[in-house]
Amino acid sequence: MPFQRKYLLTPSEQGFYKWLAPIAEKYNQGIFSKVTVGDIVRLNSTDADAIEIYNKAKNEKVDFALYNKSNAYITCIIQCHNTKENQNSEAIERLCICAGYTYIPHQNYEFTEEILRDKFKPTGIHRLFK
Repeated sequence: MPFQRKYLLTPSEQGFYKWLAPIAEKYNQGIFSKVTVGDIVRLNSTDADAIEIYNKAKNEKVDFALYNKSNAYITCIIQCHNTKENQNSEAIERLCICAGYTYIPHQNYEFTEEILRDKFKPTGIHRLFK
């Protein structure tokens, strides 16, 4: 056969998901995986620098987006892969933070349930440029 079924998550992402899922459920959070940045961040500027940053990151994916099950509001973005390998990782992080998401690069962060619980709260809107 010319095509073969592929797993959505890598083995390390699957392990993290198995740890994350019961905690998310406990706090009424759902989990989207492999979400395109352009699906969760909208460009609302004609500024050339903003357009350039958006275009770099809009087709990239974040590993997990947690959302409140009551209103489907995204509360937290978690990036598990090695962002050093992704040349657009800075643009992804900047866009997510400036759009008001709590952004957590997993490889630099030690997770506990208590720390993660506090990340489920939206951080508000941030400015992309000062």
